[in-house]
Amino acid sequence: MSIIPQVSQAMQSLLTTTTETVAATLGYVKRPDRAAFTPSTLVQTLVYGWLANPTASLGQLAHMAARVGVDVSPQAIDRRFTLATATLLHQVLTATLGYAMSADPVAVPILQRFTSVRIHDSTTIGLPDALATTYRGCGNDTARGTAGMKCGVQLDLLTGAICGIDLADGRASDHALPVQHAPLPAGSLRLADLGFYNMRVFRELAAAEVYWLSRVQSHSRIRLPGQKEQSILEVVTGLGDVDEGWQRFATNSPA
Repeated sequence: MSIIPQVSQAMQSLLTTTTETVAATLGYVKRPDRAAFTPSTLVQTLVYGWLANPTASLGQLAHMAARVGVDVSPQAIDRRFTLATATLLHQVLTATLGYAMSADPVAVPILQRFTSVRIHDSTTIGLPDALATTYRGCGNDTARGTAGMKCGVQLDLLTGAICGIDLADGRASDHALPVQHAPLPAGSLRLADLGFYNMRVFRELAAAEVYWLSRVQSHSRIRLPGQKEQSILEVVTGLGDVDEGWQRFATNSPA
């Protein structure tokens, strides 16, 4: 069954009722009697406008405002680009998690052994240099930019649902993102790359009966029961035959 009607209904609710609730909580509108925009019509203008054209000009956004029932000038939209509006948009984005659409469970037997399969990942989005004081980038040169935003996500592979989302400085490390420490159901599997590598977190996951898979840091040291601490190369070299060595390694737990 198509999920388009569900997505349409969720978007309508998010960009109207939810947006107005979030705005009221933030105290976003100071003079309702003088505001051309309501919080919901402003968010609709920006969301629909930038969905249609990510580089939309103020004039194009003004045309979009007219389509949602608000007659304003490009300059009026420009005056809405404030820290308060950024906070409103951030909170509305966070609220989207409550509307996450889930796909049908995957029909992969090996994955269905787990209560959930959570993938952790992140991406960095370049921003205009003027935002460097709010979202610091990874460098000072033109290519890398002084402003950037890191978006970290947690996705459940079994259902397709987004379970967590973080917005942080572009220079923030993956292991410092809140999704790194998000609690997982017992019996679930967590998959993450080296950016999320943290032995303390792995111990906490194991204590919570959560399985995890990760690449290992190249400089890691491993201590097998009854043996001295060794480098990964020394451990692999000492395994001998690949099949036999893997069976020996799999039955031991690195310290």
